[in-house]
Amino acid sequence: MPAAGYPVCLRFNPCDFCIAIGTSNKCVKYYELENYTLVSTSTIEMMEPRALCFTPSGEECFVAYDDGTRIYRLDNETRPILLDVIQKPYRMVSDLQVSSDGSQLYCLDSNCFLGNAGGDPSAAAKMKTN
Repeated sequence: MPAAGYPVCLRFNPCDFCIAIGTSNKCVKYYELENYTLVSTSTIEMMEPRALCFTPSGEECFVAYDDGTRIYRLDNETRPILLDVIQKPYRMVSDLQVSSDGSQLYCLDSNCFLGNAGGDPSAAAKMKTN
């Protein structure tokens, strides 16, 4: 297990009493807050997350990295399930947000540019997992 790292980004799940935390040791940890238990953690990424956000349903979590955005289902008991990857680099992203209808993903970079980050957030909800 990787050494403990400090939080670099976090977001509360809009539908569950849970929080996702991106850490400096390149992990995304998903905690259930009622009992303060770790539900899942990712340990496969090669860089630290820049920002993260949930879809309005709270089922998927978008995590921005320098090389693109990965879409996870975090409530798996052992580890997050990777649903999709948006191949668009985010070198200086400071925030991500999914529109309230779940149809657009927006990013805010360090130059205060808010733009469509690409991809269709609702597509992750339609994907089937193994």
